[in-house]
Amino acid sequence: MKKELFLVSLGLLLVGCAPSTFSEMKSSDSIKSETVMVDKNYEDIYRKSLSKARECYEMGLITGAVIADGQLYPSSKEGEIVIYTMGGFGKSITKGASFKEIEQNKTQIRFYATWGETSLKRMERLFLGEAQGCN
Repeated sequence: MKKELFLVSLGLLLVGCAPSTFSEMKSSDSIKSETVMVDKNYEDIYRKSLSKARECYEMGLITGAVIADGQLYPSSKEGEIVIYTMGGFGKSITKGASFKEIEQNKTQIRFYATWGETSLKRMERLFLGEAQGCN
């Protein structure tokens, strides 16, 4: 039990150093990012990705919660999904993705993660439907 409490506390401490806005995350040099193109409608892939993000990332913590939230901007044919921790350190964004329609049924997705390549690739597999369950 002490080990689990320590790991949760350490995780909360580390997210205290994460960006507090998605704009800050996108402009940071220290954030890992990757861009992919998919042959799908931007709204469809956005909605499926947001549903998967809520299913796989959202959870309650001892002093806060991990939340998956999204915004769709139909006028510019773009969308954003952010995964963040809300707790004693405020809002700390750990992952995110931006969706932009390039042409009908062709979407650019840019993935962002504060915790490196493994986290980035996992989110990419989840959002593109390449993962089994939440792994």
